[in-house]
Amino acid sequence: MHQVSKAILVLACLRLICVPVHTWAHQPAGLNSSRWGVSEPPLLSESTPVPAPLPNDSAPATGRTSAAPSATSPESFPHVVLWTQENKPVQFYADLLQGKVVLINFFYTSCTSYCPRTTANLARLQDQFGEHFGRDVVMLSITVDPTVDTPPVLKKYAEAFKPKPGWYFLTGTKEDINQIRRKLGVYERNGDKTQHTGVLIYGNEALGTWTATHALLKPDFIASAVRRLITTQ
Repeated sequence: MHQVSKAILVLACLRLICVPVHTWAHQPAGLNSSRWGVSEPPLLSESTPVPAPLPNDSAPATGRTSAAPSATSPESFPHVVLWTQENKPVQFYADLLQGKVVLINFFYTSCTSYCPRTTANLARLQDQFGEHFGRDVVMLSITVDPTVDTPPVLKKYAEAFKPKPGWYFLTGTKEDINQIRRKLGVYERNGDKTQHTGVLIYGNEALGTWTATHALLKPDFIASAVRRLITTQ
């Protein structure tokens, strides 16, 4: 009887670990009004801790990775100016999101826990998209500590990870970055920079389909889910 119970427990654990990533296409709604879907995909290693769940006013925290709220119009996103690691100004919506498949994570250069591991994993992920990367697919790593993380600081940090064209390390004003975080549901009122640095948000702006998952998943696993959102040849 004890062996049977143990076998059932093992199978239950395997089922929990091996649920695939899904994408959620939400009905038209404001960014902060959709409820969160839930998924628990496998992590990069069994010892990798699960990042904090994304918050939402209409759904309680579950301790699981959740689907990000949908955005179905340009007005859903902040039209703010950010600065790249090359010290170039870019429009968050018009230059970085519009008509693209986008992967977004938040980090800060002085972080010593999730951020270096996440960034290293994204460095491997960028190689998964071939000619689509930089054209149809872009990655945005946005600092949550813009006072410290100026463009020169971001450039020095990014150089260690050899970003290809299409991977932007971004800074801006605190107010503008907080506005972006609010729209994506990853803003912490208590100012805790460490929250959600282990989360990767990805979606197709034109389709209004957005999902959040663990940023430390195996790169090929993340890429297989993101490719479903690529509609160009």
